[in-house]
Order: sequence, then C-alpha cells, then structure tokens
Amino acid sequence: MQLHIFTLEQNNVTAYLLTPFAREHMPAQLTQKAFAGKLIDPLQGPLKDNVAINPEFLVAMHETVRDVMVNDADVTAEAETQLNGFVFIIDRRAPEGSDIPKEDIIGIFLVNERKTDASRYRPNPDYQLISAKGGPQLPPAVEAELLKRLGE
Repeated sequence: MQLHIFTLEQNNVTAYLLTPFAREHMPAQLTQKAFAGKLIDPLQGPLKDNVAINPEFLVAMHETVRDVMVNDADVTAEAETQLNGFVFIIDRRAPEGSDIPKEDIIGIFLVNERKTDASRYRPNPDYQLISAKGGPQLPPAVEAELLKRLGE
C-alpha cells in the first residue's frame, strides 16, 4: 500500500498527513480514519520513527484484515491443518523464507478444532505500520476493501 502525503492547513499551521489515497482518487469526504498518521518532521518523509500513527486507521485496518482474511483460502487451509494453534497474517514486506520479525506480523487467528472465525482474530500489538522496510504491504484483497471502507 502506498501512502501519500496530504497537506492540511488550519490556523496558519500545516499538517503533513499520510493517506492511502492519491490526490486524484481522494474521496470527497475524508474522515479521521482515512489518515494513517502524521509526519513529525516533514523534511524527513514517512520513515519509521517520523510518523505519529493514527489509532483510528489501525482499528479500521485490523477490522478489514479480520473481515477479509477469515474467509481467505490460505487461512482456512492452514487452520484445517491444526487441531489448535494460530494462523499468522503477515505483512508482505517481510522477507520470505526466514524468521518473520514481530513488527511484520499484522495479527493472528486463533485455531480451535481446525477452525477459526472472525471473533478469533487478534491484532499484533507489536505490528509496525511503518517499519525500517517501509510502509504496509497488505494482502491485495485487504488493501482493496480497506480503501473502499475508508472512502465511504
């Protein structure tokens, strides 16, 4: 997911906000949750330690991950292989074939008797929306649904 810088002027103060919407695709009405965060120092750009993350965006993102991924074929297939356990939802920016850093684990589904459901999704409190590897790279179906929801 590419994050774009959106400038907002209020009372002679400029805020530099991050949103997944490019200017040409920006909905007419944007709510607070449509902004992933705010740049602390606009000269440094959207780097890991330079963004104050918007908790409302994270809530919307995790709700979308939960609602979309619970029916994902890979998630249900992985759940069916475990009597009890976990299915991890991983940010696609994570390196393949190695240990996944905790900041790249978006969340988990708890598996019970080879099944999971939306009520068993748990966001990872250590997930970093923006890490040293860059911004979020959500599963494509999640990204599409999130943009839809944020634009409503």
